[in-house]
Amino acid sequence: MKLVLNVSIAELIEGCKKRNPHCQKELFMTFYGRMLGVCIRYSPSREEAEDWTQDGFIKLFDKIDLYNGNGVFEAWMRRIFVNLCLDKIRKSKNSLLTYSLDYNDEVTRVRPEEENSDSKLLELIGREKLLEEIQNLSPMYRTVFNLYVLEGYTHQEISSELGISEGTSKSNLSKAKGNLRKAFENILKAKHAS
Repeated sequence: MKLVLNVSIAELIEGCKKRNPHCQKELFMTFYGRMLGVCIRYSPSREEAEDWTQDGFIKLFDKIDLYNGNGVFEAWMRRIFVNLCLDKIRKSKNSLLTYSLDYNDEVTRVRPEEENSDSKLLELIGREKLLEEIQNLSPMYRTVFNLYVLEGYTHQEISSELGISEGTSKSNLSKAKGNLRKAFENILKAKHAS
């Protein structure tokens, strides 16, 4: 989204640190879609993701003084939103997570060691179908897959965040990938048969 005030992100951040409501609104409008996409991947519904996104911006504006300009601001902000989502998940462990499809969110981040095989598969299957199949994973498989593949967490970090062992994290990731591979094989067979 283009900045209506035609100011840089750095100027918006400085304005937000001074609690300038116009800068806060502009920062919100600039990053809302991307942060909503982050929250959608973790929340049980789009409505809840919207609430979590609002909560995330409140938390961001409370903590913006901690941003010292080192590193990319969006990555720093994204971490706040992911942590908020994980806190919400921990507070409601009994609720099911669903992978709502947000086609505006970027889901192309993969680890370098997975890039070759996964990018070939993505070409054959298509992004929308990939997201649909991820949505069909069990809630814990989705969460571990999302944290490891999309957010770049290590199994140790996943273990700590979700309160599971590293072995369980590795097992859930392996099972998630296995389930996705089976689903993709079926899709490819159906494509070749038609």
